[in-house]
Amino acid sequence: MSKRKRLFILILGHISVLLGLIGLLLPVMPTSPFIIFASVCYSRTSERFHLMLLRNRYFGSYVRDWNNHRCIQRSAKLAMMAVLVISFSATTAGFVLSNPWQMQTALITLSIIMLAIIAISLLARVPACPSKNHQEILRRP
Repeated sequence: MSKRKRLFILILGHISVLLGLIGLLLPVMPTSPFIIFASVCYSRTSERFHLMLLRNRYFGSYVRDWNNHRCIQRSAKLAMMAVLVISFSATTAGFVLSNPWQMQTALITLSIIMLAIIAISLLARVPACPSKNHQEILRRP
């Protein structure tokens, strides 16, 4: 991999971690997808940063679940879906209230609703990790 490409991917990883940190503070922004994307970036460019994510007490479980099982924790998945519904609903309400009864508003509203349906259906396709209790029951003899 060229130095430029490696640097670009590393910077994308840093930006993604920053967005993930912002997502911890803002309830309208999910954390998991940004941290998982940062993990992918770091796994290709920097073993040190990748290990830092894996060992992180806040993000490590998300990254390990994705790396090992290709799943997202159920609570994180539900939180992401809730954020999507709330943010798309607020955006739609803003457009409708600002310009009611206009064709342009109706088209924008339909576009937002379609994007919301696509985003939620894509997120719904990602498997949820089994709960810890379920894993313990499966391990018992």
